[in-house]
Amino acid sequence: MPMPTEPPPIEPKIHAIPTLCSTLDNILKGGLKLGFITTIFGEYGTGKTTLSLQASLSCCLLGFKVYYICADAQFPATRLEKIALTRGLALDFLTKISVFKLNSFKEQAIFISSLPLQLEEEVKLLVFDAINALYRSSLTADAKRTALLNQQLNKQLGILKWLSKNRSIAILLTSQVRASPEDSSEEPVASSILDYWSDVLMKLERTEAVDKRKIKVLKLYSQQSSLEADVELTDGGFM
Repeated sequence: MPMPTEPPPIEPKIHAIPTLCSTLDNILKGGLKLGFITTIFGEYGTGKTTLSLQASLSCCLLGFKVYYICADAQFPATRLEKIALTRGLALDFLTKISVFKLNSFKEQAIFISSLPLQLEEEVKLLVFDAINALYRSSLTADAKRTALLNQQLNKQLGILKWLSKNRSIAILLTSQVRASPEDSSEEPVASSILDYWSDVLMKLERTEAVDKRKIKVLKLYSQQSSLEADVELTDGGFM
């Protein structure tokens, strides 16, 4: 008599990847939602990468894989390990994170164009840190070149939007900032393009306290927002 075969494992039904910051997860109604693009911008050192790392950790703890694309610096493996160890977590999850290092805006275009065919089924979070770094380094005073770069970045984000919806993944983009031409505030580089494609747009700001940050939610699931919250930045990430 043939032995019964085990049924295939059932994929957990999830709608979002928690960021492991309860305050932010409450604002986002569960975390980084599958099928949506979340963009976070702010000055250097405000914690954009830290938030990206702890969201990646969270995704791995759920049993899924992460694609982490570095376009601004090397992958901060030491920082990720510190976040995990501070939270009392083992490090075996690291094998679930696939890291890709891009060195030019052309490489970025090729990589994103390949994702619809190359993305593994187990991936539920794609992090791009930072989506506009290589775009920014390619800018010149040539208006025609800028228009072409804008067109290319727009196409790339369109592909990422398609992926988020059709492959049911959460996409987290970090963004460099520049001074707004209208006032002294900061805005993302290529702000109009990022605003168009992002379902959630957030800003990280320093506060008077070294270990505190303010999160301002400017756009929440395609609706304008004025929500904001103070969060604590620790060795274990945002709490």
